[in-house]
Amino acid sequence: MPDNEKKMSRKSELIISLSAFLISIATFCVLAYQTTLWREQNQLILKQQYASVLPYLQIGYTTNNLKDFSLIVVNHGVGPAFIKSISVHYKGKTYVGDAQQFAENVINADGDKIQGYSYSRIPPGCVIPAGKSVNLLDINDDVKTTKILLDLFFDNTAELDIVYKSVYDEEWRAKGMANPPVKLVSK
Repeated sequence: MPDNEKKMSRKSELIISLSAFLISIATFCVLAYQTTLWREQNQLILKQQYASVLPYLQIGYTTNNLKDFSLIVVNHGVGPAFIKSISVHYKGKTYVGDAQQFAENVINADGDKIQGYSYSRIPPGCVIPAGKSVNLLDINDDVKTTKILLDLFFDNTAELDIVYKSVYDEEWRAKGMANPPVKLVSK
């Protein structure tokens, strides 16, 4: 083979080798970019899954001409809330359990008697489905008790504290009137 042909053959081999090398680097870059996109998409899918079952408990009340009072827990979320604990904090004391026990202990301790009332208990393990509410305490035709409870709960002197979980075992806390729930950091 003449020298010219050898040089041309080497140049051709070099061009082919460099082309193959550049194509492999480009392929690697595309693969790395696709992997990054896949991870981001996977994280978005996980966020959507969490959001599709997220419970959102809020504590509120209703009153009718200061005659009637209802302390309510509402699940405004799209998933069930699994109750872990419920308590009322008042003057440095914690009343474990429902609002009825707190009302009886605090109001009856002052010598006043709660007249007409009904209550619901949501013990640990209870589930509040999405879009549902629970009337924890209903006072009927008792202006004095209604005023006392309004004063205590409206200005957060007494704070209802509910710790609950989502179906993904994320812990949340709803505390006080109309406050948004706070996600608790797992230990």
